[in-house]
Amino acid sequence: MRIEGRDLIDLVLCWSLEEVLDVDLYKGQVGTIPTEFDSTSDYFKSFIPSLIEETHAALSSSIKTLWRSPVVEITYIAPTAEFELPNNLFYKVHLSTDESSLIPKDLIALTDKRPNRVDGFNITNEPYVVAIVCKADPDRPNVITILASKPLLLENLHQMRKNEKRESLFGVYMTNITTNVRIWHSLHLGLQDLERVTVLSLVVS
Repeated sequence: MRIEGRDLIDLVLCWSLEEVLDVDLYKGQVGTIPTEFDSTSDYFKSFIPSLIEETHAALSSSIKTLWRSPVVEITYIAPTAEFELPNNLFYKVHLSTDESSLIPKDLIALTDKRPNRVDGFNITNEPYVVAIVCKADPDRPNVITILASKPLLLENLHQMRKNEKRESLFGVYMTNITTNVRIWHSLHLGLQDLERVTVLSLVVS
């Protein structure tokens, strides 16, 4: 499955909970964007560190208030045809409600209980599993496709549903990174165009 801004999304999904909460994670790594540049390539590249830092800051801020974030209950989850270890962890998900407020590029935390504090994440003994909504079915709003940060031990989840407590899996809304992904895509598209121009000029010369 092709996903716009995949490099940025992979970076976000690889952050650990400790890294997300670390407000100084990118301290000293993001410089002031200059007013003049030696090349067009330098211009595009200068915005990338700031964009990563802004994305991290948004996620860090949202995770501290998860206890009051919207929550959806997941009633069914299974790997899609595109699922492939270790990075293409795509899952088809059914939500308990007929109407879903989740849209593409929403980041959600997956947990087996409604969190009331940051350290409340837990799914099959794996802390902090986050996913991004890749696709929402317009005809079935409660069916979405997600890309998860870690493989989900679904046999444990199915076993949980069989017990008397009828435990389930929840998706907790964190933030939406549509704008971040679009900017990331535009910056890298600009760099790719420059590379094509350079190659063509070398061929012509």
